[in-house]
Amino acid sequence: MALFSKYNYLFKEATHYFLYNSISNSFAELDEETYNILEKQSNKKEINIYDNKLLEQLKKIHAIVENDEDALLRLKYFSMFRRMDTHKLS
Repeated sequence: MALFSKYNYLFKEATHYFLYNSISNSFAELDEETYNILEKQSNKKEINIYDNKLLEQLKKIHAIVENDEDALLRLKYFSMFRRMDTHKLS
């Protein structure tokens, strides 16, 4: 099952369309058609994207996820791991 991450922000500026994912800190410029597809499906339980290349790109930037809670837990884990790392002073 593919979900539209709740950490995504879709927005447009003039004639440009954008997607930002706050978990992965990824930013992408979209074409109008892709923007409209994502906007229409962003509130659905499961997202359907039939273009495999687009789907893989969105998965790569964590805009499409299997489970949003896993992404948040992974972020918390790496944050704690970096805090406890004794090899670097921070």
